[in-house]
Amino acid sequence: MQTNEGQIINLSKLCGINKIQVLKSKLSTTDQQFLEDYKSFLRKRQRGLPLINNALSKAQQSPEDIVQHAKRICSSIKTGTPENSQEISANIDADIINTMAVEYYCPELDD
Repeated sequence: MQTNEGQIINLSKLCGINKIQVLKSKLSTTDQQFLEDYKSFLRKRQRGLPLINNALSKAQQSPEDIVQHAKRICSSIKTGTPENSQEISANIDADIINTMAVEYYCPELDD
């Protein structure tokens, strides 16, 4: 909220709304389930490793980016674009997304 004097007042705590709740409401049920399973899979890995911690942090801060990445993977598989079904990446999170994307966003292509 902005006052007549131009001061910005954050009412999110007063209203009981937080960023994660707002994001969840914008994500489909499939997207939310994908993100929960993705984070659960990461948590089962060796916690404390910088790659795992970074991936979990990114999933918390930018869940829509993770979902869009997974959807792009399926799109590239379906269209046969050069990105192919296995994006080349040294990041464990990308490997997990590559694997899970097919299950959630293009199950018809899952063997």
